[in-house]
Amino acid sequence: MIDFESSQLKKMESKKKEFLESEEMKETAEQVIRDNHLDLRPSKIGYVLVYPYVSKSVPGKCVKTTPELKFYTTYDYMIQISGTIWDNLPEADRKILLLHLLLYVLPIMNEKTGEWDFKLRKPDIIAFSRVVDKHGKDWALGIKTLMTSIYNLSATQEEKVRI
Repeated sequence: MIDFESSQLKKMESKKKEFLESEEMKETAEQVIRDNHLDLRPSKIGYVLVYPYVSKSVPGKCVKTTPELKFYTTYDYMIQISGTIWDNLPEADRKILLLHLLLYVLPIMNEKTGEWDFKLRKPDIIAFSRVVDKHGKDWALGIKTLMTSIYNLSATQEEKVRI
């Protein structure tokens, strides 16, 4: 278990959030997409580490970009993962977390206009069962335990962690 001193935790909390585009996360995600035969075309996805964290209760998220953000970045989606979590996760758990987040990506062809609509898939048993089937249902427990340790969460705060 990781032991963060209270002074380190205070530094993390007082620091403004930093957003860093991550080539490492992108390369790992591309491998996850290949290994799991995900067809996310024609989606353009940006990969961002958020330091110190996205939130103390969420290790990462997939967001559909706003029109303004898409104009500046060309991304349809952004995968954001807490930098402190990413830095402390083993590679296998990084891949599972990325698979989980990539399953939110849902490009749909609009039959009327012939253009792509970029939606977010709602978490459901069918779409996310592939993560459970492949990695078991306890994969999230390790991430939750890591978050509890790093952020020094109380039992009440730990209950609010969602993956």
